[in-house]
Amino acid sequence: MLDHLKAWSPIRLIVVGCLGVIFLAGLNFQGWNFNAGRDFLGFYVGASLVGSPTLYDPQANLAVQRKIGAREIDSIIFVRLPYFAAILRPLTWIPYRAAIFVWGFLSVASLIGFAFVFPYEERRISLFLLCWFIPSAYAIRVGQDSPFVILWIAIALRLRMHKRLFLAGLVFSLCLEKWHLVFFIPVLFLLRREWRVLAGFVTGSAALIAFSFAPQGADFAREYWAALHLPNMNALPLLMPNLLGSLAFIELFGLSHSVAIALYWGLAIAITLSVLFACVRQQFEIALSVALIAGLLVSPHDYLHDWTIAFPALLMLWRVTPAIVNILLLPVATLPLGSNIGIVLPITVAALQILIEIAIPGDSTPSKELDYVA
Repeated sequence: MLDHLKAWSPIRLIVVGCLGVIFLAGLNFQGWNFNAGRDFLGFYVGASLVGSPTLYDPQANLAVQRKIGAREIDSIIFVRLPYFAAILRPLTWIPYRAAIFVWGFLSVASLIGFAFVFPYEERRISLFLLCWFIPSAYAIRVGQDSPFVILWIAIALRLRMHKRLFLAGLVFSLCLEKWHLVFFIPVLFLLRREWRVLAGFVTGSAALIAFSFAPQGADFAREYWAALHLPNMNALPLLMPNLLGSLAFIELFGLSHSVAIALYWGLAIAITLSVLFACVRQQFEIALSVALIAGLLVSPHDYLHDWTIAFPALLMLWRVTPAIVNILLLPVATLPLGSNIGIVLPITVAALQILIEIAIPGDSTPSKELDYVA
């Protein structure tokens, strides 16, 4: 399918890509309004409270929501590390509604930047596929930061391509904003003995954590941990396209909760072993792809917009095994045909299929090396 797209003329790519943008805009922004629940509200509130002792206090978060004229939503409070709120502080210098547009513009710019920087695919192909990629469009709708994460990944990969290994690690550390999804990345560098990249990642992560202590003090870690365990942090598990969401869906049909938990840990261990195997035995690009998809599957908290992070993995896998990646594309492409709950099992099963066929050696193990695209 990828080679077929490369044969398309620029005009055809632009026209069909624009149709994708129109389709996703209609899908995601129909009935859009300022008071709709969006994750950017939590970011804006956190940026307003950073430096105060109430950064993670639910009531203080709700008070700021009321103050800025947003709809009060108790499941949207700030639950990121303080450094992230400090970086976003300038957005609070403008009204919340204006900040929504600025954040949306930056998100779109990040996606475009990814397409121009990502070293493993032609820019026009990356841009075209982004025009039809539902998770990234949904990320823009809800004001998520997933588009920024894939931009950091693209920049880091290009730096690694140019042998700027320590800098590549530093940029990879920016993914710490979604540490619960990318926690396999440092494992990848460790097992592959990419010491300079790992040193950059550890240095950058340590700096960001230290930057978090600066505005919030030594007690922020305890408060942050407590915020992560608030009862409404996973208020909609049936909407999570990962192991937990899929098992919660199956529980509706009679699976006991204790069996679901046991299945989760069994599958999580198996997925972790597949990552370890890929890190040791597969080429870097395949191992990184497995690490990104595995992180999304086993994470205790991720939603459709978070699967934007799978996009770099999708492109890298598509270069070597296009038939396998179509397995993941199929359920994603049919998301508009189902309800929100209907997305959970297809994505999870498809992603597991990819890990099985990529991480485990066999006839489908990629043998073609990935080349950089200038």
